[in-house]
Parts: sequence; C-alpha cells; structure tokens
Amino acid sequence: VVLKNVLIHKPDYRRFKIRNQKLRSDFQMIEDVLKRRFKQNWEISNLIVIDGGKPQVRTVLKVLSSLKISLSVIGLAKNPDRLVIGISGIPTVHFLTGNKGFNLIRLIRDESHRFARKYHLFLRNRNFLL
Repeated sequence: VVLKNVLIHKPDYRRFKIRNQKLRSDFQMIEDVLKRRFKQNWEISNLIVIDGGKPQVRTVLKVLSSLKISLSVIGLAKNPDRLVIGISGIPTVHFLTGNKGFNLIRLIRDESHRFARKYHLFLRNRNFLL
C-alpha cells in the first residue's frame, strides 16, 4: 500500500504473488517480494513500513543493503503494538494509544492487511473455481 502526503493512494498499490512455492518462511517471502519490487522502475518511497518486529525489520535491512538502497525502515509489532526502528540496535518504542503519528502507522498496517486479504481471497476463489 502507498501513502502520499499522508493520504492513501490506491493507484500506486501493488500486489505480489509468491511464485516460488518452495519459500517456506515469512522472511524468505519478504526477501523475494522486496527484490522483485526494487527491480521495477517504480518510484521509491521515503519509508518502508513492515508488519512485524525485529526479525522482519532485520530482513528488510539485509535486502536493502544487498541491493545498495538506503531507505528508512520501521516495523509495527503487535501485542502490545510498538514501533521497531531500523537503525543500529533496532530499538523498540511504545506509544500511547492516542498518538496521531502512531495511529497513522496502524492505519497503514490495517490497510495493508485489508488489501492483502482481499487479494488472498481473490486467488483462493479463483483456484477453487478452476
């Protein structure tokens, strides 16, 4: 999902189907999707928000480093919701529920879940009908 000027920008949304069925871990799938995404000639964002904690943020940083791309990375971990920052030491920050910036990050996560679930259901229903 994409936000521009703090607004959801659906024309820039992209879907990535996991092509390699041998990829078993979320981390391998994250690597695959990021490498495929950055091979495209699309606008590069200022920030990558990943759904997950330190392991997911480390995976994104590893891929960006291998591609020689410098971007800011944050992760949104759950239970309780907290921000994981992709800098040295990968610190974790807890926010109060009413924090507007943190609520924006939650909105991004929730929108990405909605979008991914919609695509998953589309693929599942299509395969069911075949």
